[in-house]
Amino acid sequence: MTSHDLKIDPAPLDDLLSGDKTGEVRRDDRGFAVGDTVRLTCADGREAERRITHIQRGYGLPDGICVLSYAHQVGAEDACPSCGGTGHYGDAARRAFDGPDGDLVSREAAARLVDAECARILSKQDGIIPAVDTNLRMIASVLPDIAAAILALPAVEQGNAEVDRLTAELDSMCQALHAEGDLHLATKAEVAALRDKVQTLGTEGHAYRAGKLAGAEIRRAERDALRAQVEAMRVTVKSLVWEGPDENGDFHADHAFGSYEVYRAVSGLWLSRDGVYSGRYQTSDLAKAAAQADYDARIRAALSTPAAAAPQEWKTIETAPKDGRMVCLLVDYTDGAAPLDDAEIAATIGFNSLDDTGEDEWHLVGWSWSQDCFTDGQGTVIGWTDFSPPALPLPNADKGEV
Repeated sequence: MTSHDLKIDPAPLDDLLSGDKTGEVRRDDRGFAVGDTVRLTCADGREAERRITHIQRGYGLPDGICVLSYAHQVGAEDACPSCGGTGHYGDAARRAFDGPDGDLVSREAAARLVDAECARILSKQDGIIPAVDTNLRMIASVLPDIAAAILALPAVEQGNAEVDRLTAELDSMCQALHAEGDLHLATKAEVAALRDKVQTLGTEGHAYRAGKLAGAEIRRAERDALRAQVEAMRVTVKSLVWEGPDENGDFHADHAFGSYEVYRAVSGLWLSRDGVYSGRYQTSDLAKAAAQADYDARIRAALSTPAAAAPQEWKTIETAPKDGRMVCLLVDYTDGAAPLDDAEIAATIGFNSLDDTGEDEWHLVGWSWSQDCFTDGQGTVIGWTDFSPPALPLPNADKGEV
């Protein structure tokens, strides 16, 4: 660590000793570093010693100017507040004076130091202290803007974190919406253009800034561009593009997650997603609307970060809904349903309309998803789960477990 001998005027020294100020604005020509010791000597003979805890450079300060933040430099002559003795205060006292954040300076504190220095320089110009050079006059003229710029700066960590979060969210959106990748490229181009524009600030009559705020301004511009793009993509889900009807009167739509089909059956128009029955509708428009709603929900779910869903599992049949909705069923085909072997448990789909008809009866569609075949017989329904392509283990090893 280095020791620096500096001169100081009576008023700033009074502020330091009283605690009204915690640092100074200085010319950055001494190679100051955090941890260095500063010995301050006043014309009236008073002296003070401080340790540099933080150095503010850039962020709108002119080249060659810095803001030093000080902490009391405890020496051997300082009396211990506990016993009154000297010579043993040391590092423990330094930590007590500095506190847990003694090496940091807030933006508000930095701005106060700048304001105080501006007032001191201007007091010299008013004739209280006659000697003022041209550079000091220039510094005094821009110090209020510098103080305002310091206060307006976003916390670096917060700015970086928000940009990183927005970038990750935009990446996840583009991954979910494969067709929207061009928007991501457009956003990157927009951010690059904003960065180029911000970096010209130093050539637009603001020489004293000359790139000092460029980093923060770039982050701010990048954040705003990303935020606008994310918000636009959050509320925009492209409509499904349908092909058909084909020779059978069926419709087909591919999408980022697979495909939807609307096809004619004996009992009306059926909607399927990735080959799995999803519902029955009176018209093709109603089926397409249901497909679009399902697609919208899946897209928005992919663009959010919900808590991990509980794993799907077979539920006891007593808890199954009986309002006519289609669900996935676990059936014990005990009546010789061909081509399954007797006493085979398999998965299929079906519904129970007890709430509407008053008949507590399960209607099976006659297709075994696990066996990939039609089944002729009816069996005993022993379990159910929400309708989806079943990928659950079948309990054939032990029929007593469901």
